[in-house]
Amino acid sequence: MLLSGHSDQLPYSHEKYSIFLTWLHLDPPQNAEMCQQTARLLLEREDSAVLNLWERLVYPGSPNAEDIRLVAREVLQSGSRSKWAESDLERLRLIAQEEPQKDAAPAEPEKAAPEPAPAEPAK
Repeated sequence: MLLSGHSDQLPYSHEKYSIFLTWLHLDPPQNAEMCQQTARLLLEREDSAVLNLWERLVYPGSPNAEDIRLVAREVLQSGSRSKWAESDLERLRLIAQEEPQKDAAPAEPEKAAPEPAPAEPAK
């Protein structure tokens, strides 16, 4: 109840509710469903103001990066895109991108074409 803002102790309309959700982003709960809900709820409450925080929290190894990416993708695929400025949609696209796989082999640099063999002298 507290997480959803439907409690008398910390109602959705109270300014401390946003602070509470922000702290849950910085120190995410262990429960995976709560992490996803935290990202959704803060986005609903703060709209584009949450993007600054999200951009800082989608680093490799972040405990809630995937939840943030998931919610960003949901926004991009939903009908609510029209309420977002184009610059914010671009920021959401960057946030939603998958992080590179850690065990993927780095791309090898292109090798130069082998030099042709020298021509044999005419006899």
